[in-house]
Amino acid sequence: DPSQSFLVNGIGAYNVARASSLVAATSFFLSTNYVFDGRKKFFKEDDQANPLNIYGASKLAGEILTRIGNHQSIVIRTSVLFGEHQSGKGHNFVSMMLHKAQTENELRVVDDEFSSFTYSFDLATKIKELIDRNVTNGIYHITNSGWSSWYEFTKEILKISGGRAKIFPIKSSSVPSILARPKYSALISKNLKKVGVKKLRHWKQGLKAFLGEILPK
Repeated sequence: DPSQSFLVNGIGAYNVARASSLVAATSFFLSTNYVFDGRKKFFKEDDQANPLNIYGASKLAGEILTRIGNHQSIVIRTSVLFGEHQSGKGHNFVSMMLHKAQTENELRVVDDEFSSFTYSFDLATKIKELIDRNVTNGIYHITNSGWSSWYEFTKEILKISGGRAKIFPIKSSSVPSILARPKYSALISKNLKKVGVKKLRHWKQGLKAFLGEILPK
């Protein structure tokens, strides 16, 4: 739904930024790794954005309009969130794989698309740290450290959770989709260090912490 995407992610973001500007408040906008085209393995904050799909384009519009609406604004790009709360789809990738591992004998997961994976709790702690340090402007990439294919990420989920389903790697070309996705979309940050914020722990540590919270003891 391109129209709705731009209304929410673009115009909606501008309205929030403009309203916060009127009361001299900092505006935070959460963006995505999908603003990049995947033509190299890692993307820093100052790399050229070039989205491949409508979602990425609408979030890039939100970044631009946020900065127009409020010169005191922070854009945070993150990717592949997992945590206690589910997305609008009713799940996140980790919870979906846990469910599949319990209900299916075999899992087939793409092994030629790579990204950064992010525990939402860890993301929230870094956002709070930016607030506590009175950072009021800039673009920041915030994800757990390291990167992985979806296949390797799923293997780690099963390893930690004790899932017994067999997992097989497949190519993205074998899963037809109208949505163009970047092959590589891992985010690295050089701006966090500039404001004295340390990078997040490795995604394997974040995943282990999350599963430790939700799996039966």
